[in-house]
Order: sequence, then structure tokens, then C-alpha cells
Amino acid sequence: MIVKEWFKGRMNLHQTIWEGLQYSLLSPDYNQGHPFVYCKEFILDAVWATLNNQSTDVYGFKYNPELNPVSINPLKMLVRNLEDPNFKDKVPNCLKFINKLEKEFGFSKTQVELCENAEKAYTAQFIISEQWLHAPPLLSLLTLMIRIGMIYNGKENIWNHSFKVSNKLLKSYQIKDDQHLRDSYDCIQDLIKTNCRRFNAHRLDNWPKNVRGIYIHEFGGIVSLAKGRGICSSWYKK
Repeated sequence: MIVKEWFKGRMNLHQTIWEGLQYSLLSPDYNQGHPFVYCKEFILDAVWATLNNQSTDVYGFKYNPELNPVSINPLKMLVRNLEDPNFKDKVPNCLKFINKLEKEFGFSKTQVELCENAEKAYTAQFIISEQWLHAPPLLSLLTLMIRIGMIYNGKENIWNHSFKVSNKLLKSYQIKDDQHLRDSYDCIQDLIKTNCRRFNAHRLDNWPKNVRGIYIHEFGGIVSLAKGRGICSSWYKK
């Protein structure tokens, strides 16, 4: 695939990490919707804005879906790592890892395509089912597991691999991934066991319009869900 137009604007992003995997969403016509980001929760911000047709401005990430629309069915996400010369070789096993995870969730398989006109480094487009967009913690989980999958050997049981990462038997691909996986592991298993029934049936109820900005960014992720701090109180009702 070819990106028709790369994002030209600049944003003064405030991110806690400045190395490792980067993400960016594409429009249905393959235009880049925003700059590459290291912090995966900016992806939540862009999707929230798109689903609610609202602009957002959080930690320097200023996104207006009317000016720079992104595709959500399917989600088209560019992924790259400027510091990893072996990134290209890791993508196939990462895809195997994600597809095995999707089988457990009952989700359609993610696909990957090479970006043929990448500007700085090998860049992959992940073509993702909107099933991952049903609730913010699911999308947060996916972006985390893409990083976990970058050190997957392609053969091992995905939970054995996850155990090794979370217990530091394997060096995590990005800082704090072991902690994030350890904090959310039981919650992930519960989501699989219950077919994600803790989330509201209607997608927009999981991306409430009145919860915006820093709240989606800080409390919309999989770790916040696991720690009982998720943005929707309904997620915790028995």
C-alpha cells in the first residue's frame, strides 16, 4: 500500500516515552491522519474524536476528525520503530501473535501490508477489525499486545510468552510493557472468558461523548480497567 499524503502539521506532544514503537492512523483514502505517536493512548483519543465527531486536545495532541478523518471500519494503523533495524523481520511473528489472540476473543483476523513509500524506516499497515473498537480498553489492549508480539517467536503458546514478558524472563520490547501486562493479565483473561460482556452493548456507550480529553487518555486503557478506574461505571456492574 502507498500513503497518499503524509501528515504535514506539527504537534508539541507531551509523551512519557520517546523511543520504541510508533503508531499513526490512516484515512479511508490512505492519508495520514496525525503524526506518529509513541504513547498508544493517543490512538484512543483519535478514535474517541472520530466516533463522537468531536475535536480533542490532550497533552499537545490536537485532532479534528473533520479536518483529518481516519478509517475505523477497518481501522488502518501504521506501525514503525525508527530504532530497531530488525523491525521488519519481527512483524510476521507479531501478526501471528495478534491473530492467535484474536482467535481467543472471536475477532476477525488483523492483516498487515507493507507501506511502500515510508519516509524514514520500514513501516507496516495493520488492518484491524472494528471489533477491537467496541470499547477503549480493547483498543488499548491491542496496541499493547502489538508490542508484546514484537518479541514473539511465532511458535510458543501466546500466554506462555506473555507470562515470560510479564515476569521479566524476556526483555520487554518497550519500557514498562512487562508491568502493564502484569497489571492487566487477569482482566484480559476475564474479557476472553466472558466474551467482553462487561462492556455496554452499544459501542458509543463505551466511548461516551461527555468523557473527553484527559479522561479518555488516562482512564480509557486496559490497565485502568483492570485497576477499577475505567471511564464507565457500568463496566463494573455485576
